[in-house]
Amino acid sequence: QHLLLRMIGPLALFLAAPQALLIAGTPDWAQRHIVAPVLSNGAVRNVFGVLTHPAPVTALFIGTLYFWQIPRFHNQALLNDAMHYLMHVSMLIPGLLFFWRIFDSRPAPKGTRYGVRILMLWIMILSNIVIGSYLAFKQVVLYAAYGELGRIWDISAQTDELLGGAFIWIPSSMMGVATVLVVVHMWGHQETKDDNRRAMRSLRQSNRQNNL
Repeated sequence: QHLLLRMIGPLALFLAAPQALLIAGTPDWAQRHIVAPVLSNGAVRNVFGVLTHPAPVTALFIGTLYFWQIPRFHNQALLNDAMHYLMHVSMLIPGLLFFWRIFDSRPAPKGTRYGVRILMLWIMILSNIVIGSYLAFKQVVLYAAYGELGRIWDISAQTDELLGGAFIWIPSSMMGVATVLVVVHMWGHQETKDDNRRAMRSLRQSNRQNNL
């Protein structure tokens, strides 16, 4: 669930770049009375700008995962429905913000520099490795709530938590590496566009000088 909520879902959503289609498919009344006022609101734009700045959004994305791995809060969330939904929402929203910033189609200065995006992803990958390897190799059971709720498979609590740590460690990190490759491709594509634009500008200037 956590892997789907904070990584797979947001990653797949923003990799598809749905923003323009979503706005175009929104009814006219909703665009006029909901979308336009919200997007043009200064306070909303300022809050969104702060939350999606590379440093805060990366800290929020990683911090929510680490917070919910604290045994006290993780166990409470499993045993309390309201807290469980809060955990899911608090993982989904940072995931959406993080991958919106990573796959933002705008180049710098409006968008984040591609080198910074890659750095954000590497920090995320390292954070997955740290907490995933800890959960996989620890020798104590941290999450007693799973024993109270019952496990799907007949495995020990230690093995269950080892598998959980392995999921955070390996699949999440591999998805991060794959995303780095996508960002590198985006970076190369943008540099090609910039080179073509500079070449066209130089050609126009050359033609203008020849005409003079």
